[in-house]
Amino acid sequence: MNCFGNLISHLLELPFLSPLGNFGFLSSKDFIHFLSAPRDYMKELPTFREQKIYASGKKHNFANLGDIVVSAYHYANFKDFIEMWERRKPRINWDNLFIEMYLNDEDKHTLEQFDALPYEKKVCFVPFKSDLPSAFYIPTEVRKTKAREWNNSNVLELREFVNVSVIKMDLCYDPFDMLLYGKKNPLIDMGYNETYFIPNPFY
Repeated sequence: MNCFGNLISHLLELPFLSPLGNFGFLSSKDFIHFLSAPRDYMKELPTFREQKIYASGKKHNFANLGDIVVSAYHYANFKDFIEMWERRKPRINWDNLFIEMYLNDEDKHTLEQFDALPYEKKVCFVPFKSDLPSAFYIPTEVRKTKAREWNNSNVLELREFVNVSVIKMDLCYDPFDMLLYGKKNPLIDMGYNETYFIPNPFY
């Protein structure tokens, strides 16, 4: 969901195997709706909906993908976005998918919907405790500590934290176990389990 796919692929020097890497769903509800029938949605060609220009001058394109509105915010030129979509779409390996999502609030119902999806390897980063297999809880205190280490005065919301931790190669989980096996092994003391002393593979 959003930038995570491209960021983690870039970090691990993997090819971009999905057009969804720089692609934004406007809500977790839309993402789960997409995941309920991804092959059908991938047969659709995104159609231009609107472009917003912000005070900074940045252009932000939105598209219709079937009955879902999506964001192509990394592409100022909608033509470039469509070319990327068509180029990467055939690369999808439907037999080896990894699905990532995050929730910024305590939306346990959405997490339950995500957890019930028929994907073997999936993770939902959440700001609350959960026993569901797909959940990876990142406490506020961990985000505070990392923000200080990164010289950031603000506590990053979960989406930002997940993405920035990849950019800074300062992950709180083992990316290899997560991507290869769907395992969610903390690399640091997350404050809700035993203390971990596993070295960060990117340190």
